[in-house]
Amino acid sequence: MRPLKDRGKPWTLRDVGSTYDYEKTVGEGVYGEVFQATEKYTKDARALKRVKTDNATEREGFPITALREANVLKRLAHENVVTLHEVLTDGDGGVISSFEFCAHDLAGLIESPKMNLLIKRPARVRSLARQLFAGIDHAHAHGVLHRDIKAANLLVTQSGVLKIADWGLARTYESDSKLTNRVATLWYRAPELLLGATRCSDGYGPALDAWSCGCLVAELLRGAPILPGNTEIEQVDLIFALCGSPTVESWPSGPNLPLWETFESCVESTSELGCRRWRGTSTLSSRRSYGENIASMAWGARSLISTQVLRSGG
Repeated sequence: MRPLKDRGKPWTLRDVGSTYDYEKTVGEGVYGEVFQATEKYTKDARALKRVKTDNATEREGFPITALREANVLKRLAHENVVTLHEVLTDGDGGVISSFEFCAHDLAGLIESPKMNLLIKRPARVRSLARQLFAGIDHAHAHGVLHRDIKAANLLVTQSGVLKIADWGLARTYESDSKLTNRVATLWYRAPELLLGATRCSDGYGPALDAWSCGCLVAELLRGAPILPGNTEIEQVDLIFALCGSPTVESWPSGPNLPLWETFESCVESTSELGCRRWRGTSTLSSRRSYGENIASMAWGARSLISTQVLRSGG
């Protein structure tokens, strides 16, 4: 069956029981369950996501994230973006989305000691990074921000093809859009979001996904998250401890962000907040700037990959 976006006429909701054979449950989340199933006529493997629509989980009757995901995926068609094949109903009034089936998610591979060693190989990291950037670039070219890139939302097929999934937080954006900054899992959240960005002029755009992708690539190389903060204040502190303190020169729009002064006021005396001193402009003379450290980190990662590839012959 062709994907929704490729059909030439309006589609109708089929009954899932007459279309698929269930095999097993492969996951469960806030908004529903995911099952592995086989299409009865084509024998193709599918991942069925059953959306919870009961009053206990969604007062509006249907999660807005599920609607956004279906709408966004009808606009995208790329090898590294998961394919939504159709939307169905079941006998209980539930709504089920049928996706292409992928055997693994990147989080599970990273957590597996055996698989972790395989995906940390420089050539493999380079391949996964290239596929991730290609998929997210396709989304950005169509005016879509994913806004929740993390290992658990990246699927991998048996043949090693990466698929960007879970588009429930995705939104289309324009230059004058005002969007929420309460997106992206904390460990992968860009500093612009942490400091209150909501508009393009604040830096709200493709760069937010790019930051998350960078955190993910570093996680692949390290085998663990690089910025595992527990609170937003701690997350900002971890970012600036790793990258250096920002300056007006390296981040001209930084001081205009809504929460810039709030985080700058987090000093050693506020120990009850559980954060270290935020290195403000008064300590910059003895430290490299934020921009210089970002450039150094990028060059270091590139050199590390190149060196390891040469050693391994990959």
